[in-house]
Amino acid sequence: MLYFAAVGYMILGLYLDKVWPQEYGVARSPFYFLKSLFNKKKKDEASYSVMEDDSMVSEKLNSVLQMSGEDEDVENEKELVQKLQPPYSDYPLVVRNLRKVYKPIGGRPAKVAVEDLSLHIKRGEMFGLLGPNGAGKTSLISMITGLYPPEAGNAWVGGYDIVNQTEQVHSRMGVCPQFDLLWPELTVEEHLLFYARIRGVSKQNEKIVVTKAMQDVRLFKFAKFATKQLSGK
Repeated sequence: MLYFAAVGYMILGLYLDKVWPQEYGVARSPFYFLKSLFNKKKKDEASYSVMEDDSMVSEKLNSVLQMSGEDEDVENEKELVQKLQPPYSDYPLVVRNLRKVYKPIGGRPAKVAVEDLSLHIKRGEMFGLLGPNGAGKTSLISMITGLYPPEAGNAWVGGYDIVNQTEQVHSRMGVCPQFDLLWPELTVEEHLLFYARIRGVSKQNEKIVVTKAMQDVRLFKFAKFATKQLSGK
């Protein structure tokens, strides 16, 4: 009886984490587990909707660009993104009209961190995102990785959108934060096994993938060392 109760609480916890995330995460529909029944239909409708709205968006975009005084490169990039057609599987990243606004806190007004951002990255390109503090770099990365939901717009990682397909996005993305994301007691090998499983590496291949990763960065001989035993340099 206790076993079934524990399993029930675990399933309930996993479900609530999906539909009612706390500080981090994008809330999903209460019926998200039924989406596989309607996946194809929704995908077709979404593609049609994007194409149907393109002319309207382009007209609005041209008028906004004329008033915004944005750089010519930014204007050209927005126009190019508007012309791209789904699916975006040929591009590692497509960001389309993404917007993030932080709610007012302690009497301070709402803060627009990212305003109508559009860009696309081609295969084989290396892209650097530069800007001063407060420019919205962290907010953009947080939205793409699923930490925060956007107020408007969407982005696609390898053809999967960040709003409705976060699990597929996570399996195709790696993020290196500015702080160490390590557990002192875990070994080098255990860390890599943990992240390999997050990325969806199969059970039969995870050992091969982890071994190759350690060999590539010359850490294989330290596989059984806890990270607290390693040098920070």
